[in-house]
Amino acid sequence: MRRAQDSLPCVAVLVALLCLAYGTYGFPYFGLRIPNGNSVPSEDGTGICFGVGHYNCYGGGERNPFGNDFDAAGKLWTKDLCHKDSDGDGLTNGEE
Repeated sequence: MRRAQDSLPCVAVLVALLCLAYGTYGFPYFGLRIPNGNSVPSEDGTGICFGVGHYNCYGGGERNPFGNDFDAAGKLWTKDLCHKDSDGDGLTNGEE
């Protein structure tokens, strides 16, 4: 008969993998709250940026100016957020 202690290493590995996946993918549903949010190209052009509101394209960590403005808008795409130029590049968030 197996003891509960024998399965602890397996449980620990499973928990670690789940935590890693959660940290890597963050909150992908936020991409659904902004137009084309799940198809924003990464800055280096190698793929899709799933962490649009963060400096890290995988999400998590420090927010970029758009992420701060999105948070201030209640994590919703609003008319004001659309017309704002969060990153100061001369284009509105809606144009980008």
